[in-house]
Amino acid sequence: MIDYKDDESTNSQGIDYERLAMIISQKKTRDKKSLLKLEMALASDRTVKKALQNMLTGIEKEERRKKIIAALVCLVVLLGGAYYFIMKQGISLPSFKKESEKVVAKQKKDKKTVPPKEKEVKKVQLSESQVKKWVTLALEKQYGTSSNVPEYELKVHVGEDSLLYVDMISTRTTNKIGVFRVNAKGKLEESGKYLEGVQKDNWVALSSNYPDVSKVKTVEFDVNAKPLEEEGLQIEEFASLFAAWRKSDAPIMPLSQFSDDFSKNADGSAIVYNFRDSNTLQVSENKPDQLLNYFYTYDMDEEKAYQWENKAEAKKEFSPELTDYIKTNQKKN
Repeated sequence: MIDYKDDESTNSQGIDYERLAMIISQKKTRDKKSLLKLEMALASDRTVKKALQNMLTGIEKEERRKKIIAALVCLVVLLGGAYYFIMKQGISLPSFKKESEKVVAKQKKDKKTVPPKEKEVKKVQLSESQVKKWVTLALEKQYGTSSNVPEYELKVHVGEDSLLYVDMISTRTTNKIGVFRVNAKGKLEESGKYLEGVQKDNWVALSSNYPDVSKVKTVEFDVNAKPLEEEGLQIEEFASLFAAWRKSDAPIMPLSQFSDDFSKNADGSAIVYNFRDSNTLQVSENKPDQLLNYFYTYDMDEEKAYQWENKAEAKKEFSPELTDYIKTNQKKN
């Protein structure tokens, strides 16, 4: 208890405020309140009691403020926990129910309107087999049974422009020897890239209606003419040039041969090639049971080589050295 009697160092009210404030600041909130209440009960001066009451009121206000803040923090934590639980359990919130029902209804409608098979060729109202037949009829009309046309297979795919493309692939060399497409008007066209006397960016119309090929012109071959082949770099030549550029004497083979036979029995490396897509050649130096770090591609349109790091979301990096080596050493058609 503090003595409030007058002395030489106190004022007329008999309270040492600095001493009292120091004592109270060292107490816990509960002890502060108890001490103030005790001092108020013992004090006889009204001014002293009022001063003590003001101090007590201030402490109680601060205590209530802290309780309110703590309650708000707890409420936020509880709401956050409830939201996380709802999202984790996949429970639909009422406010999104109508919208989700609309999405489900639209998905069901889309499934009904799009046939499950051959969706990519629905745009031109032709199946994959029909498009292959159309191209085959056009080729037979063009070249007949000429020995200048090697054995081939047709591969159908949808291009970035959403048009249907057909690649004519040599079964002997796995090189492309022709490309066809069905344009936006449903007409069959052939790429000028593989035709003599036609600019490579042009497309030549062959037929307007499936499966009519009556207007397709027959190609007359010179007896001494070389067999039909793709202009530009061949995939096997690309692999050979890559091996020479790397100064590697490893055997060169397609990816299928490396996967099936070589990787099981050989101890050394191999130069492996394949098509990354219909317009991009790919080659790498592979070793059995060893992770591939890099591989290289050649863009046939750009006529440029690129290096790729063998990892997810890898970006290609232009390889000027390999590009220059290919341009200098490739065979000229």
